[in-house]
Amino acid sequence: KLASSPTKAVDVGLKNTIVSFSKETSGLFSFEYKTVLKDEETENENIYVLGSVGPCLSKGTVLTSENTDKINENYKTQLQALKDGGVDGIIFETYHNLEELFIATKIAKSLDLPVIAMLACKKEGETLDGLNIKTAIKKLDENADIDAIGLNCVIGPHAMLSIVEKVINLSEKPFVVEPNAGHPQNIDGRMIYMSTPEYFT
Repeated sequence: KLASSPTKAVDVGLKNTIVSFSKETSGLFSFEYKTVLKDEETENENIYVLGSVGPCLSKGTVLTSENTDKINENYKTQLQALKDGGVDGIIFETYHNLEELFIATKIAKSLDLPVIAMLACKKEGETLDGLNIKTAIKKLDENADIDAIGLNCVIGPHAMLSIVEKVINLSEKPFVVEPNAGHPQNIDGRMIYMSTPEYFT
């Protein structure tokens, strides 16, 4: 997700591109999506476009005095561009480092954007950095900058449901769930998800 990971875009020399891309595409989707899907008969206005943002830190890396300022700057740039493009809110996806996530959610909230914060979780019930998922969900629940919380990626529907059942009562905030279609397998050199649409749904 190059468009949703500002530091990685800067690292490969695409800072200006990521700003224009975020602003222009979010503006396009906000206008076209709402125009096409709006229920003209009922005048339903409950259609929203969210900007998707992923972590800057790679798995196993931590915030340091050397990278914190850079990460702050890049989140401010990315989120401002999405806001200028007209998104209705931000969904932070596949996070594993809570400290970084809280930096990002604070910036989004300072821009008066609704915030959904989602963690990546292993089937054993831990974040990718080894934090117990119950502890992590409680910390998200306590953060006033976060409006809704959830889990996404890494594991399939069955494993994620098992985790959700253990943590969903730890918060009264809305809970969002976005599993993967299981784990891909290498078939003749191609990574293929073996789950059927029926299983996933």
